[in-house]
Amino acid sequence: ATERLEQERKERERVATEEAAERAEQERSAAIEEAERMELERIILIRKEEEERRSERERSERERLAAEDEQARSEEERPTEERSEAERLEEVRFLREREERTKAEAAAAADAVAEMERLEKERAEEEAGGGAG
Repeated sequence: ATERLEQERKERERVATEEAAERAEQERSAAIEEAERMELERIILIRKEEEERRSERERSERERLAAEDEQARSEEERPTEERSEAERLEEVRFLREREERTKAEAAAAADAVAEMERLEKERAEEEAGGGAG
């Protein structure tokens, strides 16, 4: 009878240990999922902020270009002989600078897109690795 009671006690301990291990694994999985969800939310927020900043830069650039175009139109309305050589050189310099800024902005945008794609790929690889492991 004592031996049977001892075996039942050991069986209860084994079951309790297994259940505790299962709960610990579920808690660990839930913690990992929560951390991944928070990281994804952080990435989404960062991308949203980057998009807002980019939109603001584009809007400012459009306004600036519109003002520059208006200035150029008013300059063009003056008779050609009134425009000095210095004014023509200034206009050429201005156009070159605008072209350089446009190229730099396009390169920065391409870099940002590449970085976002890299982060998405990294995230997908982590999820695939986590699911397989």
